[in-house]
This record gives sequence, structure tokens and C-alpha cells, in this order.
Amino acid sequence: MKTTLFDIIQDLRSGSIRIGILFYGSSATVNVLHTPANDRESIERIKNKIDQKQFRHDNAHNPSTLQAAFAEVERICITSCRNIFIPRVTVVLTSAKQPEIEKKETERFGTFLRMTVIAVGIGNQVNRTALSLVASEPFTYTISLDSFTSLVMTAKHISSLVSSVSPALHYADSPPAKYYDSNYFDWYNSIQYVVTHPKDHIVILNFETDACCNHDSEIKVYASKFDPMPTSDNSEETKSYTSEQCAIESCTTATYSQSFTTGVMSNYQCAAWKVFVAGLTCSRYRVMRFSGSRNPAGIVITDPKIVNSIAAALRASTNYAVNSNGFAWAVGTCGTGMELSAAGTICTCTNGYILKPCDVYANWGGIDGITCSPPAQSITLSFE
Repeated sequence: MKTTLFDIIQDLRSGSIRIGILFYGSSATVNVLHTPANDRESIERIKNKIDQKQFRHDNAHNPSTLQAAFAEVERICITSCRNIFIPRVTVVLTSAKQPEIEKKETERFGTFLRMTVIAVGIGNQVNRTALSLVASEPFTYTISLDSFTSLVMTAKHISSLVSSVSPALHYADSPPAKYYDSNYFDWYNSIQYVVTHPKDHIVILNFETDACCNHDSEIKVYASKFDPMPTSDNSEETKSYTSEQCAIESCTTATYSQSFTTGVMSNYQCAAWKVFVAGLTCSRYRVMRFSGSRNPAGIVITDPKIVNSIAAALRASTNYAVNSNGFAWAVGTCGTGMELSAAGTICTCTNGYILKPCDVYANWGGIDGITCSPPAQSITLSFE
């Protein structure tokens, strides 16, 4: 833990940062190890405080909670975050089996403090679903690790994620909120604006764009100083722009294709699978194809919402279930990795379309047939 904190601070020190460090769970009260300084932080002084910290197992009769830690962060931020035009980020590092926090607490951070929460779970015992409720955006800001060794190796990624958060703005009136419509990709009142100077005045903006993000579609921008949900009827200014963001964020096709042998543990295929799912970082895939040598046509999903939800669940190691194209799709853990099933089950011998290269019993799945002790075949999954 100390090594990870050192590395994250070291990576962030080049920026103009203010750091607070809190520990909870091992004592009855939250231990505030360091609060943000008013002037430039002494990185070495922070490191010395961390180095002197004695870690211990949970032995308090009534241990402090994550909710109490959030309350401390809010108390500190009310003072130290005021008029500071920098990103506001809280990183939660936890090995608790069931990180307990209500989603409304995280949403409160976003609404009132302009705070982004990154949740990092350490150990296979951590409930991934509970962990995702801690994060501001489950698919973007949830990280599940199997050990503290992996935590050390992931420190640079965590600091990179912190650096990617956009600066927070200070609003004189009620802050705008972020919404999704039924098409999933339409964004309204985005809170992630980047401006060049803290005195710049930004009115409330409302964006509309095509859900499928066609490159030629227009983005309509409505602006209002008063209405929290500007539309063409109540906005003071309306402009349309050709969508460039869609072209920027168009996804490169990601393909997993491996050959499997009956009764043989798929160690190589499992390693390739883990690399593949970790690389599903695009959020605008349009098509998923699931096929193999036993059925080259396979199954095709063209609903962008479902396609991207499956990709995100595989990458984040979270459970997901949905019906599409007459199939019951399920994403979940099987063995040492993730499974994709079009049979509605996880880690079972259901016949159909199943891919689980990390199953520890050599039951790696199959296409359009038996999935336990299946015949040799190749299996291909692609996101486009």
C-alpha cells in the first residue's frame, strides 16, 4: 500500500496538486493522515507521513466506515476545494469484501463537490458489484485487482486515470447534471467542461446528438443562463455543429480468435483473452460478432447499447445480462477470467454459444453445440 501511494504521488507531483490522505476501517474514527495544504505541497513531507503510518488489521469494536470517510472528504473539500480550478478526485483503495456506500453518496460528491470517485478493489474477495457503486462511472472508474502486488503494478494506471479527469467548474447557481436518454448515448448538461481561466463564465449548455453517432450528424447546442434543461423552446442561443467527436471516438475493430483442442487446458487462449477484454476501452462499438468454425455466420448484435454494455462488462469484470436477437446474453466470471454466454448461464455446461477460455476444467465453451468437453474448434469474437 505504501509503495502504491508513493508511486501515485510521484506521478502526480509534476502538476499543481493538493493531496489529502485518509484511512478508515481499522479504528473507530477516520484517520486523517494529511490534509491539503494552502500553498505548494511538500511531496517529501507527505511521503514521510505515509512511511510512518502503521498498518494494522481491523481490530476496532466499531470500525469507521467508507461513508464516514466520504463525510471527512466532504468536510475537507468544503474548505480546501473552494475556488481551486483543478480536477477533484477521490481514489478509494479497499480490500473490504463488501464496500458499503449508497450510490446517492457518490452522486452527492458529483453534484455538490464536482468530485470524481475512482474505486479500486484489492483481492478476489471484493464484491465487484458493490465496488462499482462506489465509483462515479462504474465502467470507467472501477478497477478490480487480485492482490496488493497487482496494486503496485497498477499505480501508474491509477495516476493516469486521475490525470484524465477534467477540471471542475464553480457554478454560482444550481450545477447542471448529466443525463442519458433511452438511446443511451445522448448526453445532456455535461459537467466535464474545460475552460482556460477560472473567471470564465459558462452558462448551462445542453447537447443533442444522434445516438448511433453518425459522422455526418449535427450536434445541437442550446445555451441558457436560467433554465436547467435548455431546449430549442427556452434557450437564448442555438447553434449546430457537424459532429467531429464521433469521428474521433470511432472504434478500431477488436477481435479475439483462437483455436481450441478437446480436453486441453486453454492457458495460452486464456492469456490472450485477458489481454483482449482489457483492451475493450472504446465506448462506441456498433456491432458484435460471435462465431466459429462450427458456424461461421454465428450471431450478430447491432444494438450499440447492448454491444457496448457487453464490452464494458467484460473489461470491468462485472456481471451483465440482457436478451437480444432471441438469445439470453450473460457476462460473468468463470474460472480465472470472464465468460460470454448466449445461453443465459455462466460457468455451466449449457449448449449453445459460450466462450470461457479461463475455465479451470478445460471446458472452454463452444459454438452452436456442446460447451463442456466440446470438439476441437476455433472461436471468434469481435467488436466493431
